[in-house]
Amino acid sequence: MSESAPIYTLLKNIPNTSFSQLVVSRLRAEGIDVRIRNSNASSIYPLATIGMQIEVNENQFELAQSLVQEMEKSALEPNPDIDFHEADEEDIAFESAMHKREQEINNAKPTSLIYLLIFLFVMTLLYYFTFTE
Repeated sequence: MSESAPIYTLLKNIPNTSFSQLVVSRLRAEGIDVRIRNSNASSIYPLATIGMQIEVNENQFELAQSLVQEMEKSALEPNPDIDFHEADEEDIAFESAMHKREQEINNAKPTSLIYLLIFLFVMTLLYYFTFTE
């Protein structure tokens, strides 16, 4: 990135590394000089409001801005390549089973773990009172 032209911040507080890399790749493919700031902020401070920033030169700002707007617009439009109307009964049954299993895991009570901890505690007490006399 040339330092002679003023630098403009194209996007601020991007919480998602994947999105920022996607934008940077698209801008670089168009020949736009791009710089990412605070790229490690989310890994250092995961709950922080500090996000990444994408910066471009002043003379490329309008082109970069139009490309980002085009990307955002295409992300909101339905994609005909991703269509679930052709899913058959087997696909639907599989997805239902996976969802049901996920719900069971999320709602499971850790009873076996509790019993294991109680057992280990009792065994520790027995060992302590048996061999410390």
